[in-house]
Amino acid sequence: MIAFASWPNPAIIVPDLQRYGADANARNARGETDLIKAYRWNGVGPKMVAQLLKYGAAASLRDAKGETALSCAMAHQADPETIRLLRQAGARK
Repeated sequence: MIAFASWPNPAIIVPDLQRYGADANARNARGETDLIKAYRWNGVGPKMVAQLLKYGAAASLRDAKGETALSCAMAHQADPETIRLLRQAGARK
């Protein structure tokens, strides 16, 4: 997928990106996936997390620093529903 965090409502573009073959687990030079970048850049909510997970984002992946989407979400004080979704998808700190 692309770095979607700068879009005003990124959840609406995820299905289109997936339809055109975007990789939900693509990584940048720092090893970050879109699920990890979402929290580092703008702390998305459960709707976006659910979309990314639905389209194949792996919640258990770590970046080059060893951080996961869950550790980033917790550092940015994500809402309980987002934390639940990530844990349910297999995320670990």
